[in-house]
Amino acid sequence: MGSIISTNRFINVQRKLLSEYFVGRKDELNTLSSLFDEFLLGESNPIVIITGEKGVGKTWLAAKFINTRVIPSGIPFICVDARSFNSVSSILIWIADLLKQKYKIQTTRFDAALSRLNSFLSSMYSLNSFIEHSKQISSIVDEILALIVPADFMNNVLSVLVKYEFDSLQKDLRNIPTIIDMLLAIALTIDISSALSLLGTKLFLFIDSADKIIKENPGLELFFSLLNHCMIVMCCINAPQWINDNLNQKSTIIELRRFNKKEIEELAKKYSLPTHVEFIRITRKKNCRKK
Repeated sequence: MGSIISTNRFINVQRKLLSEYFVGRKDELNTLSSLFDEFLLGESNPIVIITGEKGVGKTWLAAKFINTRVIPSGIPFICVDARSFNSVSSILIWIADLLKQKYKIQTTRFDAALSRLNSFLSSMYSLNSFIEHSKQISSIVDEILALIVPADFMNNVLSVLVKYEFDSLQKDLRNIPTIIDMLLAIALTIDISSALSLLGTKLFLFIDSADKIIKENPGLELFFSLLNHCMIVMCCINAPQWINDNLNQKSTIIELRRFNKKEIEELAKKYSLPTHVEFIRITRKKNCRKK
């Protein structure tokens, strides 16, 4: 059975309901299964974005897939509710802490980056000192990147930083939180990838309600670009354009729509479910009995 490092209540308690009442979405489940098979064979590290209006069944689809394919496969998985976090690096810190508890992994790059950033920020006690030190931000960023990014990752990192005009970001003090988030995301992603490689294991990561963090986000794009040995499935209402523009070779978007009347009738007939009219009739009978 799959090693449940962390899951949310929805995935954990709804297995009986999923097995008895989940119907349809065969094509979507087949797409997820095909990508998962490629992932298990080491052919890819897929990123899947499940989109659709609120209440259409995005999390329900992911839960069905996790319970029917991921858990039986035996690989560890983590489920994250993104609404509980305010940045990509905060999600990664939480994931790294879970992996530390489970596998005793080391986060040496993250620890080194955090130590250097703390040293830099703690040296700024006044506004004058802050302005003076702001001139050194570029050199400190270069120092941290050299410290945390191995040579084989550097091209990927630099391509994302160039896209987001990282050099320009460093000239505005208001961007320091964004710069810190990017640096910590880089360090943690490489630490997690390296740990999974050393452990010889793969990881399935499900991120639910990702609308807040999936907007154009350099930290998230760095995470997507650098993470290896991991399949990621995310749920959100809309997939932003940057996903299509920059991750079209690596990502798959599954767009859910509501069933139309004909499909509902076909599903009801196939699975011996009550139709909408029959459901109303049954409900009315129950209400009359109560009276």
